[in-house]
Amino acid sequence: MQDMTRRSFLRKAALFGASIPAGGLLLEGSTSPVAAAAATTGEGILICPPITTNIYWDGWSAAGKAAAAALGMSSHYENFNGDTTRQVASFQNMATLGLKGAMTMANVAGASPRLAQICQKQNVYLVNCHNNQPWVTPLDVGDYYYQYLEFANDDAFEALCTFLFKKMGETGKVIHISGTAGVSASDYRDIGFKRALQKFPKIQLLATAYGNFGRVATVPIVENLLTAHPDVQAIICQNDDSGMGAISVLKKKGIKAYVVGCDGVPEFLDAISAGDALATIGNTGIWLGGGMAVRLFDANSGVKLHPLERMQHFEVFVINTPEAAQAFKALQTGENPYDFKKMSRFLHPDDWDMQTALTQIRPDIEWGPFASQAPHGYKLPSPYQDASAEYDKLDAMYRDHLKSDPFDAIKKLCTES
Repeated sequence: MQDMTRRSFLRKAALFGASIPAGGLLLEGSTSPVAAAAATTGEGILICPPITTNIYWDGWSAAGKAAAAALGMSSHYENFNGDTTRQVASFQNMATLGLKGAMTMANVAGASPRLAQICQKQNVYLVNCHNNQPWVTPLDVGDYYYQYLEFANDDAFEALCTFLFKKMGETGKVIHISGTAGVSASDYRDIGFKRALQKFPKIQLLATAYGNFGRVATVPIVENLLTAHPDVQAIICQNDDSGMGAISVLKKKGIKAYVVGCDGVPEFLDAISAGDALATIGNTGIWLGGGMAVRLFDANSGVKLHPLERMQHFEVFVINTPEAAQAFKALQTGENPYDFKKMSRFLHPDDWDMQTALTQIRPDIEWGPFASQAPHGYKLPSPYQDASAEYDKLDAMYRDHLKSDPFDAIKKLCTES
């Protein structure tokens, strides 16, 4: 890596119409940026989702491609279909393809260090989401593990289940369809569900089973569970695709029960409006896919994040009214509501706006439930030590820069849990 020359910066700024502050480019909460040797324009990134024909991941991929194009980058798409070996092979081929960035979800949490190390070795920036090995931070790997993005799954799922249990009158029988073993998002949603369950002692858990975040896998599981428990009053699914599978079985058997999910995909939003589902979590793959591509653009343009910015939570919320469901659907399926260029710290060093609320992940808290997984004698890298005040400053910086959020009006249509 080489220091960005003034000439290199001026050339890029002229190309993209960026403003140049007096004295050069200096970002709040970071040191002066360092540039990659190659120009950002024309560089390619790998867009590598875990599954295809899934509306969340299809939207994520499309947004990543759109953001890359808007920022002058090309994109190379490879779906690994839930196969870690295939995902690793895609990453090992990046140098051959001349790619300079990768955005993905690690297939299993344990694969994230290996994927990051491949990127580090090939000088390819990585932005990962939704699945990261506990006690492995980007700082443990190196500069090329640029960022990890996730929402607070435990808090969001606790809020979703709290709303459901209150809707049930704080009593009744439920079935829990978990996600996938080895996926950290699934583990955290399990934690949130259990926390909510502890608050409502009259809610009875009939059964828990993995639905692998998919309709096809969920349908036979729910069929078997409903045969044993036809008196269920609610089915809690860890994503909307599993939720749609549960709804199809309930209709087939003529059983009425509440169904909740996660992600806010259009089909499930329609189910909320039709009364077939109760609520979901508004997790917009469009923001995430676009935002990850923007981060890769910034990385290759020389923007160096503050060490504590390299793991972040993005905001989600419980969608629990038909009005909110339809408004969320309209925003997700209409024209892109985001200005990807405005997200860029390189193009907008003074007035960048990520267009959603972001907070820094504090790994000691985030991974507290998995303390036993920490390697013997492991200590978090020094920037995380006694960093409370620094976290607060960075959180405040992101609040100050948040000037627009397309989902603000939709949040007002939801009822509090």
